[in-house]
Formats: sequence, C-alpha cells, structure tokens
Amino acid sequence: PTSYIIKNIDTISSYAGFQHLSVLSKLLARCIAGSVSQSSTRVAGWEMMVSTVERLEDIARPLEADWARSGWAKVIDESTITPTTKPTLTALWNVLKSFLFSTILITQSILLAITFHPHPPQLKWKPETHAQSLAASIVSAFLHLSFITSRFGGGLTSHGGGFPEQKRVFYGSLDVLASDEWEVELCLKRVAGKLPGLSLEIGHPVREARTSFFLACAEQLMPKLSESAVEHTVLPVAYQHLSRPDHRETYESAHSVVLSVFANHAKLHSNEESAKGKGKGKGKEAADDEKGKLAETLVPFYVECLLENSGEGKLSTPQLRLAYSSVTRSASSTSPVLAQFCIDKLLTSLSASPPQPDAIRLRLVLVSLISSVDCALLPALLESVREEVVKEKNYERRMELKDAVFKEVERGSNHQSSRLTETSIPIIMPDNLSGTIKNLDGQISINIAGFSYKKHANHWYEDGNIIVLVEDVAFRVFQSFLVRSGTILESAATISESTQRNTGTGKLSIVKLDNIAIHFETLLDVLLPQSCATPPISTNTRPSRLMGLVMISTDYGLNEVSAQAVELLEQVLPTLEQPHRSLQPTSAAAVIRWARGCEVPQFLPLAFYYLATGGCDLEGFQTDVMRSLSADDKLRVQQGLIRLQTMVIRLALTRWENNPIGDSKPKLACPAKRLDCWMGMAVKNEEPQHSSITINGVNYTKHTRHWYPDGNVVFTAQKSAFRLFKSFLIRRSGVMASMLADPPLIPPPDDESNSPKERITFEGVHVVELRDPAFDFALLLDTILPQPGIVTPISSETPRLRLLGLAEIAQKYHMNDVVSQTVEYLAKVLPTTEARRSPPDSLSPAEAIRVIDWAHRCRFVQFLPMAFYILATTQWDSNNISLGSIQLLHPQDQFRIQHGRVQLQTDVMKFALSRWENNCRGSLRPEKGCPNRSLLCWTGYEGKAWASSADVERWTNLLLHPLEELAIRAHNRKLVPLDNICSACHKQFVQANSRMARELVDNLDKIFGLRG
Repeated sequence: PTSYIIKNIDTISSYAGFQHLSVLSKLLARCIAGSVSQSSTRVAGWEMMVSTVERLEDIARPLEADWARSGWAKVIDESTITPTTKPTLTALWNVLKSFLFSTILITQSILLAITFHPHPPQLKWKPETHAQSLAASIVSAFLHLSFITSRFGGGLTSHGGGFPEQKRVFYGSLDVLASDEWEVELCLKRVAGKLPGLSLEIGHPVREARTSFFLACAEQLMPKLSESAVEHTVLPVAYQHLSRPDHRETYESAHSVVLSVFANHAKLHSNEESAKGKGKGKGKEAADDEKGKLAETLVPFYVECLLENSGEGKLSTPQLRLAYSSVTRSASSTSPVLAQFCIDKLLTSLSASPPQPDAIRLRLVLVSLISSVDCALLPALLESVREEVVKEKNYERRMELKDAVFKEVERGSNHQSSRLTETSIPIIMPDNLSGTIKNLDGQISINIAGFSYKKHANHWYEDGNIIVLVEDVAFRVFQSFLVRSGTILESAATISESTQRNTGTGKLSIVKLDNIAIHFETLLDVLLPQSCATPPISTNTRPSRLMGLVMISTDYGLNEVSAQAVELLEQVLPTLEQPHRSLQPTSAAAVIRWARGCEVPQFLPLAFYYLATGGCDLEGFQTDVMRSLSADDKLRVQQGLIRLQTMVIRLALTRWENNPIGDSKPKLACPAKRLDCWMGMAVKNEEPQHSSITINGVNYTKHTRHWYPDGNVVFTAQKSAFRLFKSFLIRRSGVMASMLADPPLIPPPDDESNSPKERITFEGVHVVELRDPAFDFALLLDTILPQPGIVTPISSETPRLRLLGLAEIAQKYHMNDVVSQTVEYLAKVLPTTEARRSPPDSLSPAEAIRVIDWAHRCRFVQFLPMAFYILATTQWDSNNISLGSIQLLHPQDQFRIQHGRVQLQTDVMKFALSRWENNCRGSLRPEKGCPNRSLLCWTGYEGKAWASSADVERWTNLLLHPLEELAIRAHNRKLVPLDNICSACHKQFVQANSRMARELVDNLDKIFGLRG
C-alpha cells in the first residue's frame, strides 16, 4: 500500500476533477459545439478544437510510453497476477478507461463540428485547422490509445471489434480524412513511422495494438491510396504478420489489408468495364492499367502465402475460401492466365505426395473458385472439382463437397444474371432527355445574388419565366401555372413580380420559399408529371416524402393533392383500420408531429402506441425522440403506456390460457371433450400430477384414463401403468390372447430375451411389461376403449406423428380394424400417389424421413413415393435438413434419394424441352402461333407466357421442385400471369402441365426404384 504507483492511483482517484471527469468532458464537448455554431465565436471555437486535440495527444503519448515500459504491459493472462496485485491493476485500468471514454466524448463533438459547420475563412492559411488535419490528429491520438482500446473495446478491424461510440469516432475521422487523398497518405505515413517507436520488439502487446490499428486504418482508406503508398507504406507492415497466427488480431488484419488490395483492383476493373459499356473512360484507360499493376504482381506471392497458411490453427476454412476466391476473382478480372495460375497452384498442393492432411479444406477452396473464374476457365475447373469429389472417400465429407458445389453454382449463376441485367442490356434514350440526365449529377448550377444554387434535374425548364429557390436548389417553372395551382403560390408569384434580377438568361421573377427542397420537388412532380407510364406518387413512395407533400400542399391550399397523399399514407402507415403495420419509435414521433401540424388525427393513435411500446421507458423524456415532442404529447406517451398495461392486465387475468383463475375460465374444460385439448387446464402444457405406484421396485404413474380399479391385468410402458381387463383385450387381439395365456404362449413383441421371466404381480394382478411408447399404447386404448362423452379419439385432425405411432402399434397387436381406420386418416393428411395431392408442401423433410422409416417397418408402401420426392427436392442444409438426419435412413434409401433426384430431373427435361413456354424449340411448339389466330395471343413465341425476367425462376423451380411448379402453372394464375395468351390456349396450357404432373406422380415409384 505504500508503493509509489498505489499512492499515485489513490491521488488521481480521489482528485475532484477526476471524479467529475465525465461531466467535465460533456461540458467541454458542449462548449465546442456552441462556439463553432455561432459566427461570432467560430474562429475561437475552431482554434480551441485544434488545441484540444493536440493536448489529448500530448497526454496519450507519454501515457502509452510509460505503460509499454511497465511489466504489466506484457501480461496477457490475468490469472498469473497475484491476488494482492489485482486490485491495484483494476484501479489502474479504471483510470485508463476513464481517459479513453473522455477522449471519445470530446473528439465525437469535434467531428460533428467539422462535419456540419463551415471552416472559418480567417483560418484559411492555417492548415492545422483544416478538417482533414484535425481528423488526422484524432487518428494519431487514438493510435497512442490503441493499447487501451484493444483491451476493452476490441481491435477496430474489418471482422468486428470496438464499442459503438468508439467505432463512430474512428470511422467518422477516416471519413473526413478520406476527402483529401494527399492528407490520407501523409497521415498513414506518420502512423506507420510511429509503429517501431518506443523500441518495442514485434510481438509486444503495445506494438501489436498499434499495428492492428494501423492496418484497420489502411484497410478502410485503401480506395484513396496510390499504389506507391500501398506498396511502400502499407504492405511492408502487413508482410510481417501474414504468417504469425499466434497474434490473431494482427494476423487476420494483415490478411484483410492484402485482400482489400485485390478487392479494390476488382472494383476498379468492374468500373472500367462499366464505363466502356457506356462509351466513357477512354482517357483513363492508361492510368487505370497502371493502377492495377500492383494487384497483379501480388497474386503469385499471396497465393503461396495462402497455401502456407492452410494448415490447422491458421486461417479458418471460411477465411481461406474467401481469401483464395477473392485473389482468383481479382486475377480473372484482368488476366485469365493469372487465374489459371491460381487454380494450378491449388491443384498442385492437392496432388502432393503424401496427401495433404487438410485436403478437405483445399478441396472446399477449389469449389469456391467456381463463382470466381471466367467462363473460359470454368469447364476445366469443373472437371477438376469432379475429380477431387470422387477422390474423397469419406461419405460425410463428400456430401459436404457436393453441397458446396451446388451453392457455388447457384451463387455464380446469380452473379452472372445480375451482370447481364446491369451491363448487357442497352439503354435507349431520346436526345431531348440528355440534358435532364446531366442535371442529375448536379454539375449544372446558377449564381444568384452571390449564392450558388443547383438547377433541379427535372424541373428546370429553359422557357420558364419564374425561378423558385428552395434551400440550395433552383426550380425554373411557369408563373401562370403556379398562379393557377394555389392561392399561396399566386401571392408569392405576384410579390416577386416586382423584383427583377439579371441572371444571365434574361430578366426573371425570383421567389424564395422557406420549404424543404425535396418536398417542393415532390409537389412539382405531382403538378408537372414527367411521365404517364408511372404515377408520380404511389404506395411505393417513401412515407416521409408523402408526409412532406401533405404539409406543403396544405400550406399552399392544394387540397386535392393533400387528399391524394393522405389516401396513400392510409395504405402504408398504421391506422385503426389497418393496425397490423408497425413503426419504429423515431418514425412514430415524426408521424405525431406531422399529424398534429397537418390535422390528420387518424394517424395519431397507432403512432402513440408504437412510441409508447418502442423502448421509451419512464425516463424517456431525456431521449432525443421524446424531446422532439410537445410537453402534452410527452405526457400522453407516459400516461398511455401505464393505462395500456393496466388494461392488458385487466383483460389477461380473465383468460384461462394465462393460468390465473378468472371468471372466463371454462369449468368443464373443452366443450367438445377432446382428449388432446387442454382448454381450461391450469397448466395447459403439462400432464396433471397423478398418483404413483411401485411395481417390482420401479416407480410408475397411474394413467389418468386407463387405470380401472377392478381391472385384472396391469401393463407397464415406460413410466406409465395401465390396469385393464383381460377378456376385452383377448377379444380384440389374438396377440394379446397369446401374451395373457397362463402360461404365456408368446412373449410381448419386441422382447428380445428368450429366457422365461419371473411372474410379476401387483395387488395379486398379473403385470405385463411392454416395450412400446406409453403415448402410443394410451392412444390405442383410447381407440378401443373410448371414454364416455368423448368424440372419436382419432380423426384427420389428429397430429400425424400420433397416427403413425398408432398404426404401428395396432399392426403389432393385429388390431386390423384400428389399422384400417388409422391408415384411412393418414391417407388424408399424408401425400400419396393415389390421392394425387401436389405440391406436397404439407410434409417437412424431417417428417418425410420418419414416414419412410415407418412405412418400411409397417409395409405401407403407398406413402413412400411422395416422401422420397420431398427429400429429393429439398436443399440439404442447416435450414432444412442435415446430412445427419439423412443418414438415419438405410443406405439403399439414401441411394434412392440421390438416384431419384437425377432421374426426376431427366423426366422433367424430356417434357419441358418440347413445350413452347419454356423458350425451347420442340416438336410440339406451334409453328404459326395461336391455333385460333388471335392477334393478342402469344402462344408459340418465346418468353411470352410470363415476363421474360421470370424465365430463370420458372426454369429453376421446374427442375428443383417440378410438382410444385406445375401446380402453380395449372391452378394459380396470380403467381404465373398468363394474360398474354387467349382463353383456349390457356386451357391447353393448363391441361398440358396438369398431364405432366399426373405422369410424374404415377412414375414416382419407378423413379425412386420402389417397384418390384
């Protein structure tokens, strides 16, 4: 306690300024914001920000140096610290953490100031006061605090880390810094020069924290760096950590930085291709070629590096796949030879002798390249993938490879289709629209009275005779039109008629409005629509724009426009008529303010509800959301929340499902007396407690319905006991008769022991031990011993799994009438080929596996084909069905699924290729279009059965889910609109697809090898 450091920590902790550090930091942040926002104090405020950041860095620099020299800096595992030292270390970290939080709070206020307030002209010649220089100073200060952030907030890397306030300051600083490429490179060079400082060896925790911080900055700023800066400043730091997995944070950050080089190169090439497709960028081709050289020279080195880091404990399998595919994609974008080099190096590693222990990881990497290479390299790559899949002998790994191939092919096809949509379809534009498109870039502006205004893209008419200025946007429209459109606009236009100013295009009237530019733009879109093809406003318009339109049209007396916008808002915002829509608290507050101002009270009740239930607690007055409301509305939110909860509790207490005893609780449970209905029970999902008995040292629970005190035989199943009557059971089942004979003629089914068992009795009654599930045996007894007043115990509404168990146990005990009745109900709830129910969407994959296993045991083969179909057309992944579940089936059934999937797609293709709606030329395609020669019928023409954009979806569904797709085509015109063909051809279309569905269903047993 008398040591130097303990005394200093106690002194700091007891200092009044430190105890109020958070309050003082907030005060300083508010002073900065207030001084910068006022024109009279802006210069002083800006200079105060510069001195504040410099002072923070001056404090952080020696703090980091002193920490690095201490022995505690090298402590990784705090369990090695003695118990007497831990309180001191905890107190020290509290001091460091408090300084970090104060720095974040102050710099966050500085960033907001330099982002939203202009730089004072008086400080123009002081470069240290410029926004980019301030941002660079903040980055430098946080470099010295990285040893604290790495301990508490986690490293600021691309794969996560950091708490929200810290990330907001970090990325905000980089965003401001990125506006000046020269300042970006200068900042990174300064930070890189500080990394070897303090004479710390590589691996020291402080240097590791510095390095991770630098790499995170470099990765975010990569698009703004020149290749020279990347090559000479960034990559030398990353190279040192590419093969050091022991320091995980810097190891992964180094790989992320190198990958960002390739990602930036691929993006650059993609933009270049896009510019070429639009006829632009010819003057930049040489510069772009030079800018992509670094990524090309890095490919061989980094490919070798990735293969060296493919072992266990280094890059994880997802990281390795992502990294290698990114390098290959970047190489493929410029040189197929480089992409082939990546593939060859990987295949060489796979063919190494002896075989690689991590071959499965490298094979997955090879699969990842399917979506990363050009079409020219794809056939050879797919052949190599096929060979590697065949080489894999482990069944689970082979299935993993197959699933990976399927996903990569799907990803690649989606990528190619999106590229076709973006780049391959030319856009034909009339010449008279070219000026409008140019205006969209905001490159055309006009200067009025010393201020610059952007000409609006759509509403700047060269022959307009009045200019309307709204915020920083100028609209040139027609005065007579504005006069006619509303009384307030008429007044504004008349007033401005006397003010004539020369704008370089003639003398025009000028009006300046105190509205929001986007709201006035929306109003003009309605008054001067640009196209008749689509309405200017609809339910797809953002609610904020519609709300703004209501405000401005109400101000200007345009009641029809306001009514139209309100009508649309009633379809997108929650109201008492449409309460199912939801609102976030921030949006709800905005709706309340808007509804008050525009006098549209129908939107208020639900807005208050979502604000009250959206996380604004009883102290919510301090939140920004609540602060924006009036005092009366704040009170309404708080009181409404209390009243709402009171009303909910009052109503809930009267309902039986909430478990209290209320007036509305049914006294006789289920009115229909259903056994599987728990209505009115105090605990609705649990069995009520029953009396227990002990038989031969084992505890059992008497069954509630089937324990008859005068019964003369006791059955035990699992933990339940049933006391029944011999004569009734013997009459219903020959198996029961043999079991209950004295002595027994046969043992109970499923009893694998051949030796005679000692006779067990309970209260003088013979006890028979069953191996059946108690639930199934109880349902069997419910069926043959129905309770008084109970409706039939089984029906088509009984859960499927219960019916499966009942059919199996009834067949075991040869109760054929129960079997017939149960199978009859199962045929109504399970898909079968006889019922021809398709699509079979009522059975999950897990249930299909259960049905197959059950149907084989019980020989109910009519349920097998559709169950196999469901498994063959289900994607085997974690969201649907796992490989572990499939392996519960017999190997022969697993083969049936695989083989059946291929055969099913083959049969589908035979039919589909001959049909005109599938865009193929077949023998059944009409040669002269519609047989009825209807001019409006597109039968026989490609892509006219539905929108051309839906061809891929229809083909995919037809191959992967044929019965479902055919059902959509035959019965649901809403999903597949067929408005382009006449009624006669539509009927023929439905008949053909229905016939194909019937043929597929009839052949399912053959497809899955179930015949014979």
